[in-house]
Amino acid sequence: MSWRLAEGVTLCWRDFGDEAAVFNEASGRTHVCDAFSAWVLRAVEGGPTTLGELADRLVNEVELDEADALGQVDKALTLLCEKELVEPQRRHP
Repeated sequence: MSWRLAEGVTLCWRDFGDEAAVFNEASGRTHVCDAFSAWVLRAVEGGPTTLGELADRLVNEVELDEADALGQVDKALTLLCEKELVEPQRRHP
């Protein structure tokens, strides 16, 4: 399963160092994301990606344990999904 931006979502970014404000043009809502959630959202915005791919990038960038990376990325994706910014994209056989 991969993750992508939710249907119709177009984002406008404003960075504030350790936080980012993200305006979703489709819903008219602005969301404040911590730096890590913003990192995950930017990665998904770049094109569909899997939890494993994101965790691998995180392990390589900050030398984090793989299990911890998977947990942190999963938590961020869940939060972004609840905000209706990302959604799972199931692969068809």
